[in-house]
Amino acid sequence: MFRNLYTIDKINNIEFREDCDLPTDGITIARGETGNDTGNMLIKLNSCRIASTNEFIASVILHEVTHALMIEYSSSPLFNSNGPEQHQQMFNSWVQDLKGALLDFFPLMNGGDALALALGGLDSAFVTGNPTLNSALIQFNNELNSKYGISIQQRDKIINDYKNTIGSEMKGHDCGL
Repeated sequence: MFRNLYTIDKINNIEFREDCDLPTDGITIARGETGNDTGNMLIKLNSCRIASTNEFIASVILHEVTHALMIEYSSSPLFNSNGPEQHQQMFNSWVQDLKGALLDFFPLMNGGDALALALGGLDSAFVTGNPTLNSALIQFNNELNSKYGISIQQRDKIINDYKNTIGSEMKGHDCGL
């Protein structure tokens, strides 16, 4: 997916670490120069929060690697952070590619489930800077329905079914942690 979008032949210097103290599933941190494929990226994954299914873990990794590549290969200062601008860009331009990557990894996965997992973590594109959380969620829900034909509730239920490895609603393959 990334090689096709960026026409790059390698992904350099991405280090992964576990960090159970993160308030989120993962975070990407730029270390060094950016914008010319010489930067070093650190992706921290909260193994305490994402010890669930292979599909969910893959969606978090793809999301964080997308941040790393947006930082690394973009000359725009807009993408040299993990802010809502990156999530807006992912929402507008990358969701179908993330969905496709998940389906490549898990060919038996339902396309709607792959879409929901690809949309995970993009709420801040609408919530940050919005005067009220309620209006931000309404806007996000409207955008989800308009652009992807799914509601926040549908997306969240699917994500939770992949994230929760206990109970009859579980989907996917337990990572065994």
